[in-house]
Amino acid sequence: MKPLKKITALFLALTLSFCLSSCFIVINDPDETNPAAPEETSSPFLPIETVEHRDVVGETLDPAVAEVRKTLSSISSGEHESLPITVTCVTGAKLFAPGEDNSTFSRAVDTRNKLLKEYAGTDIIVQERTYEEMLSEARTAKNAGQYYTDVVCIPLNELGSLLGQRMLMNLKTLYDTDFDKDWFDVYSTDQLAAGSFSYGIVGDAILPYDSVYCVYFNKDMTALYPDLYDIVDRGEWTFDKMYEYIREVVSREEGVFGLGYGTDNTVFSNICFNATGLGYVTTSFGNTPVLNDDSDKVDEFVGLIKKLLVTEDSTHIQGTAEEARQAFLDGKLLFYIDKLSESEDLTNNFGILPVPKYFADGDYTTYVDEFAPVIVVLNSNNTLERTGEFLQFVNASTGKLLRDGYVRDAVDNVVRDIRSADMIEIILDNTRYEFPTVFGVRYPAVANATYNAVSQAIFGNADYSTIRSRAAANFNAEMRRSFS
Repeated sequence: MKPLKKITALFLALTLSFCLSSCFIVINDPDETNPAAPEETSSPFLPIETVEHRDVVGETLDPAVAEVRKTLSSISSGEHESLPITVTCVTGAKLFAPGEDNSTFSRAVDTRNKLLKEYAGTDIIVQERTYEEMLSEARTAKNAGQYYTDVVCIPLNELGSLLGQRMLMNLKTLYDTDFDKDWFDVYSTDQLAAGSFSYGIVGDAILPYDSVYCVYFNKDMTALYPDLYDIVDRGEWTFDKMYEYIREVVSREEGVFGLGYGTDNTVFSNICFNATGLGYVTTSFGNTPVLNDDSDKVDEFVGLIKKLLVTEDSTHIQGTAEEARQAFLDGKLLFYIDKLSESEDLTNNFGILPVPKYFADGDYTTYVDEFAPVIVVLNSNNTLERTGEFLQFVNASTGKLLRDGYVRDAVDNVVRDIRSADMIEIILDNTRYEFPTVFGVRYPAVANATYNAVSQAIFGNADYSTIRSRAAANFNAEMRRSFS
């Protein structure tokens, strides 16, 4: 998350409305204020349309704190030994140690850490490392038979590398960790498993705010924009509905476009396919990953996305990602798909929506890219009991705290209306980590049978079912060879 630039004087004067026991947190970087006053702006729109929603910090976090306390009371015996846990962060350090920016998100992290200390006796020690530094230090410690770290937080695209170097522990062997609990993301954690091994954990403690995508829309281009929020709430925000809005706008005014995106074609295809909820691969404990066979449905989906990308009638803007972004800022583009974190740098009057659904009776699902954080445990770990307990408690003690902190900061500094904040909650509550995002880099057969196949179908001439059938044999052979 980029440092949020504006913190009101009111928030600087507030402290949390509850008192918790202290927690010792260390940021250990081997290379290793006062916020600026709010700037005047000549923006043609109000930063927020319903200022009364700017409640105080305590009121913002209190509901999440109450729910976390209820959860922790149900799993904590009340008897615990005070122990430090070291989290080595290649990415995601802000998820475990509060920053010094006085943001609500940092306060949420601090609150979670204090709850963790109170109910589990755990102090978090965070050490930030590059991937190369972590790898070197881990190998040195392992060869010397020494302790290195309890858990590691890495980007998804490095998990395959650690797997290839045989450095990951099977998380199914950890003590006191039930991945079916509500504070774990069961679908995503299952997607990080293959055969009889589970390689990574995703739960409430992992908020991939820098790696999720949304739909921005130009509020000045449609007077009906409040209806878009209501359509989302009713579960009716689909790609068909997006197409209706695009046709309405581009048919009314010359020189405007309906859809653009700030990514490459493969990522765009992945974002859209993820929204179908079909999933590329099914994983189950003890079995090799299986390529899903929904070819007919995917071919129909591809046909709809192709319709959205027609350029002759201005449905889709041609050009680079930067040109699409600029068209959006200039008021010439209705819908723009990009990372949620990009909202901090947009200067126009925009609203935020989740990516549309494909099936009207489905759920909204949010694509998570390969840079998203994931928790892994190295097989040199010799503190299995406390590591398993920590993973259980750190996720249980997080609940909605980090999400609520992130949304509050967005309300105070980024979004143009309170309904966009509601949409951000939907986006963050429906993230899905997918097997190909993790293993596609290490195993080209996985990429070719999944996201590359969808991208080729959308932007090429062959249908998905044909491309998939050609790639399926190599996928199956690779899965048997690697995970049987």
